[in-house]
Amino acid sequence: MLLHFWVSPQMLLWGTVGFMAGFQVMWSVELQLQWMLFACLPATIAELRRKRGAGFTREPLLRLASVFLIWNLAMGILRNPETLQLRYTLEFLAGSIALPVFWLMVWLTCRRKEWHRILLHAVFWSSLIAAIAGLGWWIFVQNPAEPGVRLRNPLVYGGLHPVPTGIQLGFGVIAGALIYKSKAARRWKGIMLLSIALITLPLMFTLSRSGLLVVIFGFAAMLLIAGWRRTMPPALAAAAAAGAFYLLAPALTKLDLHATPATEGAPPAVNLSLLTDAPAREYFARADSGRFHFYRYGLSLLDTWDRTLCGAGLWGPEEKLKAQYVGGIDHFHSLFVATVIHGGLAGAGLLLAIILTGLAKAWRLARSGEPGWLILLACGAGGLLFDSQSACSLVTHSRFENLIFWFPLIGAAAAFRTRDGASPSQP
Repeated sequence: MLLHFWVSPQMLLWGTVGFMAGFQVMWSVELQLQWMLFACLPATIAELRRKRGAGFTREPLLRLASVFLIWNLAMGILRNPETLQLRYTLEFLAGSIALPVFWLMVWLTCRRKEWHRILLHAVFWSSLIAAIAGLGWWIFVQNPAEPGVRLRNPLVYGGLHPVPTGIQLGFGVIAGALIYKSKAARRWKGIMLLSIALITLPLMFTLSRSGLLVVIFGFAAMLLIAGWRRTMPPALAAAAAAGAFYLLAPALTKLDLHATPATEGAPPAVNLSLLTDAPAREYFARADSGRFHFYRYGLSLLDTWDRTLCGAGLWGPEEKLKAQYVGGIDHFHSLFVATVIHGGLAGAGLLLAIILTGLAKAWRLARSGEPGWLILLACGAGGLLFDSQSACSLVTHSRFENLIFWFPLIGAAAAFRTRDGASPSQP
């Protein structure tokens, strides 16, 4: 009986639900991968056999994704073989091997109608748990020890970095907004609006501008696609929480914003870690936080025609970046710029083809009354513009790429194939 359930479709669903929630509530990526191995992989293999692949190998987006993954790994190994001695590179490679399993999990789950809504619930409710835990941790532990410190999610690594914390919470806000419009009962709508506000408030305490971009892009797409009647209630709940944050900020800290002059050729050193009495002013004072210095440096590594075409490879550019800039800068803080650096124009072209293919499918789903995937892709783009490391592994410093990038892309492709007339058992 237990073995039968272990390889059943229901186990695939609940294993995938646990993995999706794990971005917010599992202690480490290692634990999340162990969950995949024991709770998801057997059921995934069994479902793949039952459904004869469910069209996985015939999907153009997944073919492009496979070529993209192989290309970037090959360039990394060929360009930077010395980095294979580093523990992190080996962990990254393990995550790269596991990445197609994640694609399969999402594909098989989203091929079944309405199961994708359960995954949205997993994202939303795990975000709410992380938000409440983070706010409590900030009030009782973080802020007393270091007044004005940026909020971190204490459920991951004992304090996930504020930027991925904010981006993942922002994605949870948009997931909640999509769930809200499917609720009919007034009581449930009230609970959803309160929960959206509760997620938004600690998001603001992270001071993550990319987290704000996720929410702004998501609600803008929802407004354009679903109309103001469906967008305004959750958007106003999030705006009310953001307004409450700005009212609370002066009372929480009397710290003044300060910036130290930059040395020649180095990015400006701005106070990045403390909540000031004027958060909006602090957002603008940070400017690009040195990102364009990192971008220029990374792109300068493409100094020959073959590197421009094929890239400087994974891992090596980050090691050079760490040596060039002090302060723990270990990735290029933009998925799109990093892809050009790692995979050159060829890698960037593959990424663009993947995104355009996913957008085309999501757009056609939106035209037929399923706008959720296009909205999720829009808010994911907001988080990837100025943060992220790579889309080629489940093990990255940023952690959030697979949640906000691959999940909506693969989910949209799966939902489109099902809507297009192919049953989950048809290739």
